[in-house]
Amino acid sequence: MKNVLLTTTALVAMAGVAAADVNWAGSADIGYNDVIKGGSYYDAALGVVGSMDLGDGYAASISYGVELDMILGTATENWGMYPTIEITAPFGSLKGGDLNDKGASEYFYADRDGMLLDAENHDSAGRFDLRALVEFGDYGLAVGGVADAAGGLDGLSVGAGATFGNITLGLSYDEADLSIETTPVGADVLATTGLSIDTTFGAASIGLSYIDNTVDTSIGLEVGYDVSADLSVAAYYADNTGGDNKYGVSAAYTSGALGLGAYFDSGDGATVDTMGVDVSYDVMAGLTGYVGAFDNGTTTDFYVGAVYDINSNLSVTVSYADANEISGPEFMDGTSVFISASF
Repeated sequence: MKNVLLTTTALVAMAGVAAADVNWAGSADIGYNDVIKGGSYYDAALGVVGSMDLGDGYAASISYGVELDMILGTATENWGMYPTIEITAPFGSLKGGDLNDKGASEYFYADRDGMLLDAENHDSAGRFDLRALVEFGDYGLAVGGVADAAGGLDGLSVGAGATFGNITLGLSYDEADLSIETTPVGADVLATTGLSIDTTFGAASIGLSYIDNTVDTSIGLEVGYDVSADLSVAAYYADNTGGDNKYGVSAAYTSGALGLGAYFDSGDGATVDTMGVDVSYDVMAGLTGYVGAFDNGTTTDFYVGAVYDINSNLSVTVSYADANEISGPEFMDGTSVFISASF
């Protein structure tokens, strides 16, 4: 959980004579992991979310918070640099802060697996992203940017979307990629323009996307098909001028308490193809067992674990994994025993 703290005094000032709804929220993992955490550890998040009905279909909310953790006996805390603030209206919204991967350019545009280029992700707690959204029926428009140190707005970001029957269109434009995360070479400061189209034909779904940053392009195609109520299959192919083309297939099957998944992804350059199998089984009410394997042509890593949900807010996890966050519930590398709580 990110960006979730606000004082009651500030909310009351914002609300005037109206009363604001202020709620504490938090989560914590406490336990043991011998590889990633180096022994006993905790991961926790704590914050407050304030919201208020302004009347006539308008509302306001603000959130802010802190993340706490202990690794190798060292405790750290990480306060969000900015709060997340949103004003909603019957026709749209104005939001600033952590946009949770829903910036203007990515609000309507759909990315595909394997594409090296993408609309910029606006989910950073380290900067203040802005997005103005207007939606009328089957049409929508979003405009945004990033607040700079001088109080201006950098990196114009625009998105548009429309639905025509079972066809959905998404448009994306980023004036410059200001992401603090790693991006493909040549895409850091270049404007990107993208178009996506999604549709369905009975049990089949098809998605096609194109994006261009004036140097490189990516074209991605995804196809999914529900063979039956229990079995679904999917495939993707991405053509990338700035890197290797990518493709992959996957299948998922459920039957009562049993869940099976399998996938194959092509490699990059000298990297070999990867494939994996995941199995889950509901042993009893609240208890689910997991086992799976991941092969990259050089090594085969596996995981096994169990999660027991005591109730909707409390669970216990016991697991062993050869690598960090490989499929399944993304178990940590090593032996783990921990309890998770949310409130």
